Amino acid sequence: MEQNQVQLFALINSIKQFSLYFLKRWYILFFAGVVGGGLGILYASFQKPKFKSNLTFALEENGGGLNGALNLAAQFGISIGNGGKDIFAGDNIIPILSSRRIVEDVLVSVDTVNNKEITLAQHYLDLNKISKYYTNHKRLGTIRFPVGLPREKFTYHQDSVMYSLFKNIVTNQLKVEKPDRKFNLYSIEFISDNEKFSKIFVERLLSAAIKFYTELRTRRSRQTIDILEAQLARLKGNATGAISKRAGVQDANLNPVFTDQLATIQKITVDVSAYGGAYAEVFKNLELAKYQYLQDIPLLQIIDAPNFPMENLKKGRLITGIYFALGFGFLAFIALYIKKITSFTHVVEKDKLPT
Repeated sequence: MEQNQVQLFALINSIKQFSLYFLKRWYILFFAGVVGGGLGILYASFQKPKFKSNLTFALEENGGGLNGALNLAAQFGISIGNGGKDIFAGDNIIPILSSRRIVEDVLVSVDTVNNKEITLAQHYLDLNKISKYYTNHKRLGTIRFPVGLPREKFTYHQDSVMYSLFKNIVTNQLKVEKPDRKFNLYSIEFISDNEKFSKIFVERLLSAAIKFYTELRTRRSRQTIDILEAQLARLKGNATGAISKRAGVQDANLNPVFTDQLATIQKITVDVSAYGGAYAEVFKNLELAKYQYLQDIPLLQIIDAPNFPMENLKKGRLITGIYFALGFGFLAFIALYIKKITSFTHVVEKDKLPT
């Protein structure tokens, strides 16, 4: 019991000593807070505003249409693969949104800035003043992305700069995710120094990605429709030709006693009937294939569009100054605490030395 009281007394005494130690050095903590606050205000003053654009959309995909369309093509002995619907379904829209192809498609698109048409890639360079980093290089210093220049016409150095822009955007500015795994809801988040650029980039990114995604999803069923349309045109031509031929034979041989000509007419009539039946069947399959093609097209619904004003991520000078002041004050407190512990340990070890 007495030992516990002694330990409690020692603990209370230590707390008093530490309290007095910090109270005597309050000016150090205060000075650290003032310096930190001043640096925080200065830091916030030089920071550029960051605008965050958010877009949330739902993606609904119908199933079952593609396999049926491929079966229709198989009726004509034509093989066009195994479908691949599972490859381009579901969450694969996420890597497509952040792919190099889609991001660069957006960057080469054109916008109007200060009543002048300019590519988003060039606008991005101007906004971030990236061009100045290439001025020491004779070739890179003159890199531009003019309006109307096709992507396939880019030089090696233009490709290099474009790839750098893509990597910087995907790594530091763009975020694509599926917030809830239970629902087909996706979100796109983009941060830049320009409010309008943030909005346009997100909108065009979604538009380009959905266009490409839809082409992937419907490519095979589109091929099936093309095949059936070609078959339909060929059968229609054959049927029309057979009908014209029959009419010509009949007009040239009005006398029914010519049995050879009657046999010819009957053969042509059989061809007309066969072509007509095949035409009707292919036409029916074509209409079904068109319906299945529509079933393969994913349905997009934007939930939250990126509207003005964009969210400004830049912290105010006051709140930044308070954060810095607290941070510097805490660091000063830790430094004083370590110094106190070190000196206390040194005194204890000195007292333990034999006399």
